[in-house]
Amino acid sequence: MERYLLPQKRSHGEGNENTPRNIRRVSQQQEESTAGTTPNLHPATTKEQLKILQLLDLSMYELVLWMQQQFDPMYDMIKRSPLVSFADPNHVLANAVTALLLIPREVKRDLVIRRLSASEHDLPPLARGQRNFDEALPDVQQEIEQFATSIDKVVKAGKNDWLNSDLYRRGGRRYVQDPEGLNLLKTWRKAAETRVEAMENKNDFLPWCPARVGYTYDAQKRRTNHQQHMNSSPLMNLIEAICMKIFGDDQLYMEFFVLFEAFDRDQAAPMEHILSQFAMAYVHLGGFNGTCRGFSCESVRNVPIWAYDQLGELQREERRQVDEIMEKRLELEKLDQELARLDVELAQATSERDSAMAGVFQRQERALEELRQLDDLDNWPDKYIELMKELPELKDFNTGG
Repeated sequence: MERYLLPQKRSHGEGNENTPRNIRRVSQQQEESTAGTTPNLHPATTKEQLKILQLLDLSMYELVLWMQQQFDPMYDMIKRSPLVSFADPNHVLANAVTALLLIPREVKRDLVIRRLSASEHDLPPLARGQRNFDEALPDVQQEIEQFATSIDKVVKAGKNDWLNSDLYRRGGRRYVQDPEGLNLLKTWRKAAETRVEAMENKNDFLPWCPARVGYTYDAQKRRTNHQQHMNSSPLMNLIEAICMKIFGDDQLYMEFFVLFEAFDRDQAAPMEHILSQFAMAYVHLGGFNGTCRGFSCESVRNVPIWAYDQLGELQREERRQVDEIMEKRLELEKLDQELARLDVELAQATSERDSAMAGVFQRQERALEELRQLDDLDNWPDKYIELMKELPELKDFNTGG
């Protein structure tokens, strides 16, 4: 299976409004086993959108901040908070947004404070006369909390289950639920930034699309899981959810392609690994594969060995049936070709016959015309004598006058 993040922007009037939402938004593939294909990229309308479509030459922190600047009507209120007194307030706020977006609530405050005072950002202490940071934090945290929750809720399928879960009540996030998931996101972000930084022109389209490769036993169910962000790749789902939040659910989405069907587990697992390398689908390469060789798919591990043997036998039987059908089809094609050849020969013979008959008719007409001319010659003296008798001079001569 492979899913791409495609910068596909729809114009007004393009597409069918009657198309089901889950098809228009996320067109996914059956997930037997797949690999990279060339994505269909569409230009953005502005340079800023183009940066978002390419995952930016910025960090995900700044991506989230850009969304706040462009789409959050409350951004001006945040901008007027005491945070603006820092040397790089936008970057600081962006890091705070990301931290609050991805980790449980009970550790948010400490993490934000550490980021605001981290030496790597060369942040000066709070300016004298400002409100205490603890007093300013709740206002900012409330807006950030609303934004983070809106991303978690953007995909309706499974939303109620998540809102009723113990994880949500404990302050967790929907897509990054543990330190392992957060580390995976950091690895992906670093790899994506490295690849973008290598580009000469940051406004060019990416020469690749973030992809995920995998295989499964129940392809249709897996397809639905990916569409609904359930039992799917949390990292991949998070990136899609952020894009859906920014642009709407029919502008940027994961594309689903089937490359081939694998009926042998010994074939599917290594092919997933090889194709993941070709598609650069592993997280450390900028893709969404956090594990390799199907280990992320529970349904595959639950399939007994005899099922693969049975599938293999069914495949061989199917191929035998297909071969028989193809042989019959070839025989029918040969028969059709023979009939077509006979039709051509018959048409040619009919044409020759008609041509010969036409020649015979022409010769008959000429012969009849010649006979009529000869008959006229035979009757000419009698006709001439009768004509002469009618002349006055000859009448007198004949009567002896």
